[in-house]
Amino acid sequence: MVRAAEACFFESGYERTTVRAIAAKAGASIGTVMGVGDKPALLVEVFDTRIASIQHSASTPPGSAPRELPHRGGEAGPGAAERCVELVAPFVRLFVEHTELSRHYAAILVSGAYRSETFGSLADLLRGAFREMLAADGEFISGRDADARLDRAESALYFAYLGVLFASSGRQGALDAGPILEQLRCAFAAIAEPREGR
Repeated sequence: MVRAAEACFFESGYERTTVRAIAAKAGASIGTVMGVGDKPALLVEVFDTRIASIQHSASTPPGSAPRELPHRGGEAGPGAAERCVELVAPFVRLFVEHTELSRHYAAILVSGAYRSETFGSLADLLRGAFREMLAADGEFISGRDADARLDRAESALYFAYLGVLFASSGRQGALDAGPILEQLRCAFAAIAEPREGR
């Protein structure tokens, strides 16, 4: 059922997809489709499946070392902010490639009527990975209040990520990943890069 819903959503868009069309694509009755979920629940399931696939293939599992990014020539490797951008880039690209569906997915989640365990586990994964990347740079793990600073910084990075995505979704027309990733780069750098007197 979810595959049929996915095909309909990606072929026709959210607004033009009906439960009847999903049932026809699946070769099932409308009642059978509704037994799995209504249209919003099916969209959440479709996006959760895609997000989980990205999580599995492109992100760092909680508790493991951050994925090493390539170093360029003799230069030092990327700092925490750049590694954080690299971590979220596949999710931003999913959001941008399917803007209309992404906007509906976000609206469904914000409505509070539907829950997404995948979105919640992604939050945990990103926050954990952000924390490890900050700790790997060393600045956040020195001093007596290091844990508190790590807590604040990982939360700030996560909410900056969500804020940039949600603010971008409110813009008219098609979205471009480049400017969104650049906004994230600036926000992440303001949070994660070493500053005098911190």
